[in-house]
Amino acid sequence: MSLTTYVLLASLLYGVGGEFTPQVLQDVFSSCMITQLLEVAGIRAGYYMLQAPCAWPDLWAYTGYKYPCLCVNMIVGIAFGYAPYNACLAYTAGAAGYFNLKTYANNVPKANVRGGVKREFVVLGFAGTQIFTIWWMGRTKHMG
Repeated sequence: MSLTTYVLLASLLYGVGGEFTPQVLQDVFSSCMITQLLEVAGIRAGYYMLQAPCAWPDLWAYTGYKYPCLCVNMIVGIAFGYAPYNACLAYTAGAAGYFNLKTYANNVPKANVRGGVKREFVVLGFAGTQIFTIWWMGRTKHMG
């Protein structure tokens, strides 16, 4: 539901900028899906390197927590402009990253990791992907 809201808010920004076409809805949605698919694949690769089990639906759910943050950021940007948007972006991306850090740290058992890649660095990278994708997907020339 928050994905749909984000797509509509991003499309609204295109409309305010005078560049809306029906193709914008499809472009924004497909961009979201491709970004999330790449994020899930990268996190799944990290789980594989750690030799830890994970379920695909869980990864889709955890990476989907970016959309409420993106919606809040867009609403703040529409209402107050670019500077408050950046402050809101820093807060929501940090909060989502922290949530993912704690979630993934809880899901990757320390006993499963046998040598190889350090668990802490991989889990920190997982949280970093959420912060990066919130920033990446929220970029727009129509803000402000």
